[in-house]
Amino acid sequence: MRVFKPIIAVGGGRKQATAWYVSVQAPDGRWRSIRGFTDKRMTADLGCRIEALVARRVNKEAPDGDLAAWVEGLTPYLRKRLDAIGAMDPRRVAAGKRLTEHLADWRRHLETKSCAPRYVTVAVAAVRGLADAAGMRFLSDIQPDRVEAHLAGLRADRVVGGEAKRGRSDRTRNSHLASIRAFCRWAVFSGRLTADPVARVRAIREEPCRVRRALAAEEVRLLLAATAKEPARYGLTGLQRALVYRVAIETGLRVSELRSLTAGSFDLDGTQPTVTVEARHSKRRRRDTLPVRRDTAETLRAHLAGKLPAAPALAVPSSNRTARMLREDATAAGLDLAGLDFHSLRHTCASLLAAAGVHPRTAQSILRHSDINLTMSRYSHVLVEQESAAVAALPDLAAPPSQAARATGTDDAPARKSFLAPPLRQRADFGAISANYGELKGPAPAKAEDAQEPQDVAETREFSRNNDASDMERAMGFEPTTFSLGS
Repeated sequence: MRVFKPIIAVGGGRKQATAWYVSVQAPDGRWRSIRGFTDKRMTADLGCRIEALVARRVNKEAPDGDLAAWVEGLTPYLRKRLDAIGAMDPRRVAAGKRLTEHLADWRRHLETKSCAPRYVTVAVAAVRGLADAAGMRFLSDIQPDRVEAHLAGLRADRVVGGEAKRGRSDRTRNSHLASIRAFCRWAVFSGRLTADPVARVRAIREEPCRVRRALAAEEVRLLLAATAKEPARYGLTGLQRALVYRVAIETGLRVSELRSLTAGSFDLDGTQPTVTVEARHSKRRRRDTLPVRRDTAETLRAHLAGKLPAAPALAVPSSNRTARMLREDATAAGLDLAGLDFHSLRHTCASLLAAAGVHPRTAQSILRHSDINLTMSRYSHVLVEQESAAVAALPDLAAPPSQAARATGTDDAPARKSFLAPPLRQRADFGAISANYGELKGPAPAKAEDAQEPQDVAETREFSRNNDASDMERAMGFEPTTFSLGS
């Protein structure tokens, strides 16, 4: 290693450089010069660290803790220069880049994949928020405990710009975790990380803080009728807003999908009118074509008349305004606002399909869900009129009890059905029982002439079974037997 000040050309003349340079031997054996600092001692220390880094590179050893921390804090010039002379592992070069640089590369990667602009913005902002809150500057700073602590802090209420902000919901925090996971998986795939640092971070068990409800058919009629009479708001007349609600309920489209529709998205002239959502605007990234009711198609045809195919079809406001727009129109219709926002219209679509007896698989196809449980459990609500009809179908428990059948005996007591089992045979010959047990056999044999009479009991200490029992035994397929009192 050699520390020196070179002679450089300045303005047609030559003079000694201000900064010190260090000359080190690269892994390929060639000597390379690297600009250091204005202090000679600091430049010499830089040369020693570079030599240690080159030695580990030649021996295929990873830098130790101190050396790795020093590499992460290098300036862009030194990191680029060490990479050029081959002193650093490519992964170590990536590890030395600032997290903001990796985020910029990730954003470009998402944009080249034609991801939705809103998704790109939200995902990158989630990772940047983690980096800013946890003080992360490099990829090595992303650790499971720091990520979990950041997600836990998002739940607490906070003050932003002098304004109180509510904490994030469990679902929002899980979406942040999904963005961080996607970023780390991309870093592993591109060779910037050797392992995913958040692979073992579990998602939060969601406790819904907002319970949406679905509108009943009569509530939908009230909403559409009242909205059509309301003045213009949010850039739409009352009739236009009513048409937006109607299309949203009948198709189940999300607000972002409705906003993406153009006049060319509708095919209203065929035998079956349809609306098509392009893959880049669909949540599941597929091109979807959905049917449209014929009466709605007539209204849409009049609404879209004269519009160019690329013109917005419904001019739906931004997502943060649609809920407010719907609630204002619902207030005018006298509806209950509890659990009501624009996404409730998608729940209404699923619930009305279920109430109409539509097959669950068909409803799942219309709503474009990948899981039937999502269609039936989360989006399909039991409407109030369905509950009322179900309760009304119960038997009338207040009616007087029906009169029991009367017996013809002298006491005029109600007849009772006996459930007594026939008496068991005491001395059954199981070896002689037919395999067709339970089938009625032929008529019982005639009584023998020398059959013993009851008056002989005192002498023989044996007696015949009761006649009723004997008849029952015969009916069951057994022969009458006698009981002995013993000798």
